[in-house]
Amino acid sequence: MNRKLYELDKYFGPIQLYDGDILDSARERVLSRGLKLGIEQKEIEDYIQFKIQEQVKLEESYSQQEAEQTASAKSFVERCPSCNELMPALSNVCSACGFVVTQGSAKELGKLMDSIETKLSQIESIPTSNFFQVLSSRMFITLPVLTIIVCAIGFKLELQAFALIGIILIFLSWKVIKNKLKEPKSQKQPELSFNILKADFEKYSRTAHTYFGENKKIRALLDDLKNSLVEVEEKRKKGKVWEYAGYAFIAALLAGALLMPSKKYSNQNEANSEESPLVQKAEQYINENNEAGVTQTLTQIKSPDNRVLIQSKQQLKQLTDKLDSLEPLLKSQDYNTLRLELSKLIWEKISTDFETLPIERDVYKSFLQRKDALNQQLPKKYRVTIENEYSL
Repeated sequence: MNRKLYELDKYFGPIQLYDGDILDSARERVLSRGLKLGIEQKEIEDYIQFKIQEQVKLEESYSQQEAEQTASAKSFVERCPSCNELMPALSNVCSACGFVVTQGSAKELGKLMDSIETKLSQIESIPTSNFFQVLSSRMFITLPVLTIIVCAIGFKLELQAFALIGIILIFLSWKVIKNKLKEPKSQKQPELSFNILKADFEKYSRTAHTYFGENKKIRALLDDLKNSLVEVEEKRKKGKVWEYAGYAFIAALLAGALLMPSKKYSNQNEANSEESPLVQKAEQYINENNEAGVTQTLTQIKSPDNRVLIQSKQQLKQLTDKLDSLEPLLKSQDYNTLRLELSKLIWEKISTDFETLPIERDVYKSFLQRKDALNQQLPKKYRVTIENEYSL
């Protein structure tokens, strides 16, 4: 099968037959999908016919197996070859005449009970889904998530040990993901195996109950096996609950690590709050044009945010005063001089890092608005180009 037909087969799976053929709607769906994949129409029709024949053979095989199983089950209940009385289940000795039967219902029933117990043993051997089992089986997902959590905590709390562990985890995550991509795709999932084994268990149990359910010993044994299956299912349900709880825990841990305020940010906020009186004092000096007072206050301010804020407001005051001094030129209609002076008024950047830039930019926007207001009063041919707030 070529790659495109494989994609078509993978997309639709087994074709459901109705009276030895598929519905027109199903045929059209397969044909439409195949054409989109670039497959020739004749090749698609041959593929459909092949799938029909394949499905017919499969259904015939299932029917034959069912017939053989039914015939075998019916042969379980036998009469004594000596006295023609019904033989007790799980016994090869006739209770009526004592005749010993070496072949017959006891032997066949034994095989049936062995099949039931084998299926139950296979079901119990399937690992129960839980948080730690998922962590190990899906390491290609959980390890990268753990790496993100460790790196986020290390970065925000400024812990060098976490940074080192994060580097190691990044390398391990890359190796795990690389190995996972090289693995062939699994054709059988654990949950599918459990469902198949459970269906076989119930099928054999129904057969035994149908033909030997009148026997109290057999019925009690079947009930015990059924109870064992129920216990396994309950354990799997509890495992699923813990598995989902584990997912929720990881998600909460990841969200907490990503949303956690950094140590630097927390310290900065604390410093900003403590220096609030000094900031107010500096702003008062700015309004009074007391540059010496502003300079002296800045020597007492340690927070980078507060220093940039004060310096920005000081520059805004200076530039605003210069803009106010240009108003007479507008009234005298000395547009050339006003244009020249207006173009000279340029904001000098203060911030040295991205963390304080937004603080300066907020003050810078006030300057641009004031400058643009004066510029708009000029005739169009005398207007200058106003800077963008993001040009800072």
